[in-house]
Amino acid sequence: LGGQIRLACVPPHKEILGTAIDYFEMRLKQEGVEVRLGVDADAETVASLKPDTVIVAAGSLPYVPPIPGIEHAAKSWDILDGAYAPPEGKRVVIIGGGSVGCDTALYLLTKRNKITIIEMLGQVAAGQEASHRTRDLETMEKGGVNIQTLAAVQSVSDAGVAYTDKDGASRFAEADLVVVSTGQRPVGADLALALEEKGIKVTRAGDAMAIGKILTNVRSGFLAGYDA
Repeated sequence: LGGQIRLACVPPHKEILGTAIDYFEMRLKQEGVEVRLGVDADAETVASLKPDTVIVAAGSLPYVPPIPGIEHAAKSWDILDGAYAPPEGKRVVIIGGGSVGCDTALYLLTKRNKITIIEMLGQVAAGQEASHRTRDLETMEKGGVNIQTLAAVQSVSDAGVAYTDKDGASRFAEADLVVVSTGQRPVGADLALALEEKGIKVTRAGDAMAIGKILTNVRSGFLAGYDA
């Protein structure tokens, strides 16, 4: 249990977020909620439970843009959850400077990596809370992270990333590892539709409804449960 909170608590100074998982696991047990792990919640399995209503809170998965050579890149999620062994003392280019991209940079800084972030917007970590964002930006500055904003990635290769900078000039960032962190896409839509076609009432919550943050997603889950 825990979903993306398990990724969010990996970077330094954010370990406390993991206590949210402990809290919710405790509350589920206290309230007698049956939890089934390792189960594929397809439409037939869910319908066999004869539910009066179904709340689809299936979360999201990384969005990978159609950039030439992007198959050479690892995903931020794979770095944070340990599926991809983090490099040490290497050159790393991160495509995308949102909250997850910056969290990945903070984590990789602890492994003595030299990091470049390429972000198409005018600032990085735009969705981060103000106090946390200030701390994270200071940490990245001290760690020598090269942040390129208003930049557009053109292609990815084994050698690095070709991009245009904010002035439109062509640049190339050499890398031992390229990491893609370009947002997320909701999942669960197909399941919700299949259940609705069976005449089952379905409510969506969290990222399955709209990509959000811990605060907004916990709130939407509460409201979905309250209205069920």
